[in-house]
Amino acid sequence: MTDRELLGAYAHGSQEAFAELVDRHAGRVYATCMRLLGNAHSAEDATQAAFLVLARKAPGLDSATVLAGWLHAVARDVALNLLREESRRRRREKEAAAMRAGSQTSGAPAEALRAGLDAALAALPAAQRQVLLLRHCYGRTEAEVAAELGWSRSRISVTLSRAVEALRAKLSRRGVAVPAAAMGAALAAEAGAGAAALPAALLAALKGIGPAGAAAAGSASVSGTAASLAEGTMKAMMIAKVKLAAAVVGAVLAVGAGGGAVAAGLVAGEPAAPAVQAPAEAQAALPYKDDPAIIRRIDGIGDNTAIVLPPFRMAGEELDKWQATLYPCGPMLRSFGMKLVYASDRGTAFYCGGAHNVPHKTTDMWELHVGSNTWNLVFPPDGGNHREKGHIYAPTDPEWIKANVVFRDGYLQTTRGGCIMPSHEWDGITYDPVTRQVLWVAMTWGGPLGVPEALSEYAKITGQNLEALKKQEKPLSGIWIFDTQTRKWSAQPLLPGSPRFDLAGSLNYIPEIRKSLWHINHYQEERSGTWTFDSAAGRWEKLAVKHGKTIDGSYAMGMEGLLAYSPRHRKCVGISGKSTFVFDIDKNEWSQVSVDEKLKSDAHDASSVFVYDSANDVFLLIYNGLHAFSLTTMKWEDLAHAGAPLPKPGPGYYDPRLNAMVVYPSDDAKSLWLYRYGKSGGKK
Repeated sequence: MTDRELLGAYAHGSQEAFAELVDRHAGRVYATCMRLLGNAHSAEDATQAAFLVLARKAPGLDSATVLAGWLHAVARDVALNLLREESRRRRREKEAAAMRAGSQTSGAPAEALRAGLDAALAALPAAQRQVLLLRHCYGRTEAEVAAELGWSRSRISVTLSRAVEALRAKLSRRGVAVPAAAMGAALAAEAGAGAAALPAALLAALKGIGPAGAAAAGSASVSGTAASLAEGTMKAMMIAKVKLAAAVVGAVLAVGAGGGAVAAGLVAGEPAAPAVQAPAEAQAALPYKDDPAIIRRIDGIGDNTAIVLPPFRMAGEELDKWQATLYPCGPMLRSFGMKLVYASDRGTAFYCGGAHNVPHKTTDMWELHVGSNTWNLVFPPDGGNHREKGHIYAPTDPEWIKANVVFRDGYLQTTRGGCIMPSHEWDGITYDPVTRQVLWVAMTWGGPLGVPEALSEYAKITGQNLEALKKQEKPLSGIWIFDTQTRKWSAQPLLPGSPRFDLAGSLNYIPEIRKSLWHINHYQEERSGTWTFDSAAGRWEKLAVKHGKTIDGSYAMGMEGLLAYSPRHRKCVGISGKSTFVFDIDKNEWSQVSVDEKLKSDAHDASSVFVYDSANDVFLLIYNGLHAFSLTTMKWEDLAHAGAPLPKPGPGYYDPRLNAMVVYPSDDAKSLWLYRYGKSGGKK
């Protein structure tokens, strides 16, 4: 079984799966701790702490996580925390720092390599570090590394070569010279020595760590130091800001601010064992830098407390051209789009959508980076705002259509490949970190599954032959795709097994299965159902859904509801009106779990914000108040929060990087509203 498969099995309670992960990784983790601590007893404590963290965090790890790299980051973080604690306890900070500085330049080359290796590895881009660890520290072949990462052999070879050179350069700056030809052997020797020195008693104790680490943390086999270290590390992981990868420190990137470019370097530092390791090339493309003043304000948010940030900045392509007419304060509210989607590999959120009226029927795309308090226009609109005249779903402005609509590749689209008339997409948007695409269910004017008269209207307006166009027409699915790397829109063709997208449903990416989940409860039964979509493979599958518990006769979330997913429980929670539903992705089962009049809410996808707070394991809802739902208790609670008053709901999402619910208010479009349920994993 692969590491990912073992993590999945452990998340379902398999102690054998965790023991196998210990067998695979304990030697390398112990080697890392020994290099940093230089003391066998301390290394044992740090190794136990690292695996306690794994036991607690494993069920929530993103499916794209490479465990070798994740564990190296955790082991290094735990070991450095232990060094700091020992230094404070002994009040010998200066002496300890001097000893460490001396050890890096003293003695044999092997000792110098041992002292500087982990810092140099941590400074590499995540992709290079993962390839080096898997190839040389774990002894896997290039073919096996390619299979683990889902890359081509040629990409592995190129990345490995670059990683070796980058590591040599970083070690050289520390006074350690290692020939390229000897680098692999040196890494293998370090890993092998640590694995060989791993005490048998420690290995047995690690395998005895129970589900979620609960049993072992209080057992005699786990030291009190290890348990304390693990607890401190996990708290730090929850509340610390996640910084961008050190590999791109000092890179100068241009970002437009009101049309003028400004230089923006990326934030330095090693992530505190992030749950998702962003691909280095994706990080390197980001034009954002955390604003220390903004981060300080966010870090200071207390439990069950909200704040309003200062007025946000705006940046992006062609912003000056459109700011006066379309974007006086960011993207402005879209009544067809109440959902921002978090991009786990970028630490940002994407937003697009239409509106019932002014100001928006556009093909634009925005990216929000809360750490710098910036809205970035990453795709300017085709032809600006298309304000409909007449029926809400049928554009009737001939001049706009002539200038901005084309029939190309078998379907109607805007001149740059976007949809023409977005409507009723509300909760039907998600982000796929595997393909790095925003998937958007937009009930558009173009395509056979959109407005039937669209092609004939277009032919009439442009003077083209309708029958000739029909012969070229290709069926579309209703999903529009925004590629965050190329910054281009495209339509998805109608694929086998695809649902029909003609009314509002919910679309959510499920990292554990690397697929998106689409659900709609249509008034026509044959169009109702729950599907999964593998965007990398282009494959739809309609699930054989089971009917679980019902209270008022409904077993599945109704139309125009809201859906959010918990990786910890591997379940989705849906809310429609006053009813709450749960979908178990492993059982393919929908159940109605509550009808709660206390909510004072008829939650609706056009007027509510609904998110999953992964740090605190609660679902948060804004509609006629602020409410929280727990899958553990299956109950709602009404929240009387402190700080900034509740805004009128606008689009929102939960930002795990900052442990905050973020809302772009519809009654104050100049500033972001942030709420934190609990600062350290639970509301106090």
